[in-house]
Amino acid sequence: NANLAASEATLLKPAPAVRVKRSTGTDTPMQPDEPAGRNPPDGAVIDYYLAHAASQPVTIEILDSSGALVRRVSSTDPAPFTQEQIDRELIPSYWIRMTQPPTTSGGMHRWIWDLHYAPPRSMKRGFPISAVPGDTPQEPAGPPANPGDYRVRLRIGAHHWEAALAVTADPRIKIVPEDFSAQFEFAQRLAAALDGSTGALLEAQSIRAQLKDLTAHASGSLAGRIQSLDLHIAALLESAEESAAPNRGLEHLNGDLTTLYRQVTDVDAAPTTAQAVETALAVKEW
Repeated sequence: NANLAASEATLLKPAPAVRVKRSTGTDTPMQPDEPAGRNPPDGAVIDYYLAHAASQPVTIEILDSSGALVRRVSSTDPAPFTQEQIDRELIPSYWIRMTQPPTTSGGMHRWIWDLHYAPPRSMKRGFPISAVPGDTPQEPAGPPANPGDYRVRLRIGAHHWEAALAVTADPRIKIVPEDFSAQFEFAQRLAAALDGSTGALLEAQSIRAQLKDLTAHASGSLAGRIQSLDLHIAALLESAEESAAPNRGLEHLNGDLTTLYRQVTDVDAAPTTAQAVETALAVKEW
C-alpha cells in the first residue's frame, strides 16, 4: 500500500518457524535431473521491503527473549566460499547451498534463518549425503536454537525495525524444555571449544609453515632455535608417545570435539551420561 511504499524499509512479521531436522535421509540423494517438488525453506522466513536501494549496509539480527544476540548477517558479508574452496570440493558445485547475504536493492527481499547460531570453525567441514541440488548446507552448523520467542531486527545505518518471531518444537518430538536446554548448553560449550581449538590448530600450522621457510635461510644457533620451536609446536599438535593418553595432542582433541559436537546436535534429545562425561573431559583438556 501507499504507506509501505513511502517508508524507507518495512520488516514483515514472520510466520512461526518449526525447528525440524533439515533432512534425515541417509541414502544416495536424488540427482538434479530427477523430477521432484521443492520443499519449503528449512527455518524462519524473513521478508523485508526497501522503498529504494539502501546507501548503507543492510543487517539482519536475531535476538533471543533476553535480548542476547543469536545471529547476525550483513549485506557486506563475504561469499560463503571462495572459488578456490569450491574447486577443492569432492562434489560438484551444483549441490552446494550458496547462502546469500541480505540484499540492498529496492523491492521485496527474503532471507532464511536456519534456526542455528553461527557455526564454529572446524577442521572437518563437509556436506551431508542427504543432499539437495543447489541447497545442501555445509556442516557442522551452529548450535540449534531452542524453541521459544525471538526478535528479528532489520538495521540500515542508524535506523532499525523489529518484529517478533516464534520458534516451536517439532510436534513429533516428545521431549521436555529441560532436555532442549541441556542440549543447547552442551552444544554451546562444545562449539566454543571446537572453534577455539580449530583456531589454535590453524595458527600452529601457519607458524610451522613460516618456520619451514625460515629454516632454508638460517644457520648456526638460529637454525637450532627454529628447530626447537618447531618441535615444541609439533608436540602440542600431537603427542609423540602413545602412553601419553589421555593427554592427547591438539589434533586428536579437536577431532574428538568435532565428534562430540555432532553427536550432541544430531538428535533432538538431552545429552547422554557418556556424552556428558566425555564433554567435561574434552573441554577441560582443551
